Amino acid sequence: MKLILTVATQADGTATGTIVSPTGSGVEIAIGVTQAASAITVDVPSVGASFAGVVNAARTELAGSWTQGPSSLPLTFRRESR
Repeated sequence: MKLILTVATQADGTATGTIVSPTGSGVEIAIGVTQAASAITVDVPSVGASFAGVVNAARTELAGSWTQGPSSLPLTFRRESR
């Protein structure tokens, strides 16, 4: 399944974002984002899911685990070329 994660840093230093499955419902879902150094946590309360991962030094990949209900699966987000 493909997921698109969009995160934006706000003026106050907090981050907001959305996640969408273009091959699923296509609906953008609001997320909560926290970051401590290279560790990033994404909370998706509307679907009872979360993601915890680490961004690489080049800031091109965010690798970690997607947890939803009793399941936990590896997941890597990759930055699209612009």
